Amino acid sequence: MKKSINILASLLLVQIVLAIFLLTREEPTATFTAKEPLLAVTDSSVDKIVIESKEDEKVNSLELVKKDGLWMIPSYHNFPASENKIRDFLASMGSFKKSWPVGKTKISAKQFKVVDDSFERRLTFYNADKKQSTLYLGSSPSFKKVHARVNDDDYTHSIGFNTYEAQVNSKEWIDKNYLDQERAKVKSIEISGVTFNNESGDFVLEKLEEGQETDRSKVSPIASKAIAPSFDEVLGLKEKVQHGDEVFSYVVQVGEEAVKYKYYQSLVKEEKAPESSSTDAGNDKKPEERLILTTSNSPFAFEVGKKKIESLMGLDAKQLAKAKDVESQGENKSEESDEKKKDALNETQSERSSYADDEESERESLVFAED
Repeated sequence: MKKSINILASLLLVQIVLAIFLLTREEPTATFTAKEPLLAVTDSSVDKIVIESKEDEKVNSLELVKKDGLWMIPSYHNFPASENKIRDFLASMGSFKKSWPVGKTKISAKQFKVVDDSFERRLTFYNADKKQSTLYLGSSPSFKKVHARVNDDDYTHSIGFNTYEAQVNSKEWIDKNYLDQERAKVKSIEISGVTFNNESGDFVLEKLEEGQETDRSKVSPIASKAIAPSFDEVLGLKEKVQHGDEVFSYVVQVGEEAVKYKYYQSLVKEEKAPESSSTDAGNDKKPEERLILTTSNSPFAFEVGKKKIESLMGLDAKQLAKAKDVESQGENKSEESDEKKKDALNETQSERSSYADDEESERESLVFAED
């Protein structure tokens, strides 16, 4: 009897100890608070990003590399990448916080498509050619949400991110404002013999007939397009790109530098337009003529659709000017009248002063004669 009591007491003691352990033990996931970063990356701690996507068994990849403090795309002619886009991208990566994991095992990680064999995106971050971390992006539980897992971690989290923002297409990362000139530094623009001067940020015609002024509603879009030309493709270094005859050019004076923009015929044959069916007969569209753009301040050549520059070609200064407003003319006449009044007043004062000087001189002569 005593032996049975001892056994029961021992079992009770074990149960109590087990209960205390279960109640007081800390879950491994308890450390994942909303304040703990999921990924430790910043713009200053990363100098290379490798973005990979996987479809079936094919893996596509893109490298973004920082060289001499500037981001570029090695696979795309070493063309500059958008500094702002990469800065925002890395800021987004660094903003993710660890939340309660939706999966805690390698099996669940595979189900959420955040493993090497199955993923939507695999982002690897480097510093001085050393791998810092890898982030797997997998399935999407809801709109703008995606399952994510950091390398060497079994836990899978749900983060607020759109996989589309991590493109493997080079063109999605290029600096689309690469050719833009800073408006305040532009002194003048010369296109087809028409010159526009920069007056406090507004471009005006250099030569105007009497009673005319610049039609800013027409000139403003022309100037904006000239100092910030767009392009469709980067073809590579301009000395390696063949082209036809020059078809159009203009000059932008930026500080002391005259930047020349030249457009040439493309030697690439245009694709044939698809044959029209009976339903769209009469709506045939010819393929857009392609041009090649080079600038004196860039080593690259660009492909551009001709429609993008048609508004710059064949400018007529007369069509860019308009008659001065009546109020403006009235103001000018008033100013001219005021000037004439001032001149007349100054002339009268001058005559009076001269007359007074003559009288004084005559008095002095009389006094001298009496003496």
